[in-house]
Amino acid sequence: MIAKQKYNYDVGSIFCVPLRNGGYATGVVARCDHQGLVFGYFFGPQLQALPESGQTRRMNPQDAILLGQFGDIGLKNGEWKLVDSIEHWNLDDWPMPPFCSPGDDENMVTITQYDDGTLNTKSVSTVYRSEETAKLPIDRVMGYGAVEIRLTRLLDVPQKS
Repeated sequence: MIAKQKYNYDVGSIFCVPLRNGGYATGVVARCDHQGLVFGYFFGPQLQALPESGQTRRMNPQDAILLGQFGDIGLKNGEWKLVDSIEHWNLDDWPMPPFCSPGDDENMVTITQYDDGTLNTKSVSTVYRSEETAKLPIDRVMGYGAVEIRLTRLLDVPQKS
């Protein structure tokens, strides 16, 4: 019998992701399957130090700079520090959007919806590429290193001379 792993995070957990150029981005666990897969929202601006519990600013899902599914190794091994949790967590306030990936035909895209509880595929459809589909997050599961690199690039502010 395999021992059930304990997880130090859950939906509503706020964590900080170390950036490759120093500092941190902030993330929120919006869904998790407690088997290694997480869906989250990520935010700027770049923080120079880890916030104390209770010092995280009010998170607004519409302000996220990145949404995506990712592996939980950074959370489990402690490289991504848990710093707080969303008070009065409400799943409906933090929706899991449909995801988009290129179709075989350049005019088409594949839209995938995932189940809120299991993160398993719920439905897949192919539609014409549009302005709406261009706004959807890319359908991929990022490794924790890929998340760090992506956030570093998104938050990279040119240094003043």
